[in-house]
Formats: sequence, C-alpha cells, structure tokens
Amino acid sequence: MSTVDQRLRRIAAHAAAGDALGDDGPWLADVLQKIFNGTKFEAASGLDPGWWRAHLCARREAKLFTLANDICPDGNFPEQEAALRAALYRYRDGRWKAVDKQRRGMMPASYAGKSDALLFSILHESSLIAGEGELSLPLSTTNLRKVLSR
Repeated sequence: MSTVDQRLRRIAAHAAAGDALGDDGPWLADVLQKIFNGTKFEAASGLDPGWWRAHLCARREAKLFTLANDICPDGNFPEQEAALRAALYRYRDGRWKAVDKQRRGMMPASYAGKSDALLFSILHESSLIAGEGELSLPLSTTNLRKVLSR
C-alpha cells in the first residue's frame, strides 16, 4: 500500500470520527490547494495515474482467494480453480446479468455474510476495472495460480 493510500485512509478515518487530521492536515491542505489550482488529483497527491485500478485489482484478488477457500476449503489448486470458475460463471450468467448488474454497486443486504456478497463484489469490481459496460474476470490459469498461491 502506498504512502498516499495510507494517508488517505487515515484522513478518512479521522474525518469520519470527527477528529483532527494531525500530521496529515498540512499534506491534505497542500493537495487540495493544488487541485483548486487545476492540478489533477493523482498529480497533486503523488499517486500513479492507475492507482485506483491497482487498488481494485488487489481487493478483487483477495476476494477471489477468500471465495475459493470458502467454496473448496480443502481443495488443491485444480479443484479450487474449477470450483471458483464454476461459481463465477454461474453467478455471472445468472443473477449478475439478470438483476445485480443494474444495482450499480448497491449490494442487497440479504447477501451479507454469504458467498453472494463476494460474488457481487468481485463482479462489480471487475466491471469498474474493465470500464463502462464491460466485464473482465481474471480467470486464466496463470492469474488464478497467482491469486490462490497466497
């Protein structure tokens, strides 16, 4: 996680709690002044242009790992790979296309604590990563081997 990402997370936590920003206050003031002067957020904060995509990819990979271990906890790589692919394709071709895609990231409360929550998040984040109206799941054997070897 980058220093900027860590700062933004601390700022968000402080702001949510109504706390002072501490050492992050002057940094945020400088970033905001640059933005007000026309600098894009990434340049003003020192983040790489694709930072948000890398962040979403890392979150999605962690969820893929969790889902694979939830649906096939004692499986070896080929078993987990097959179970993960089957679950994702079944969800994508069923409920995602029929209903959940139109929810625009608003996950139903009934999904909480279930594999449904992971499936929804993985597909939603995949659609954000791919861009408007697209969906790209990282389901090649190479990608899944990287995800599942954590």
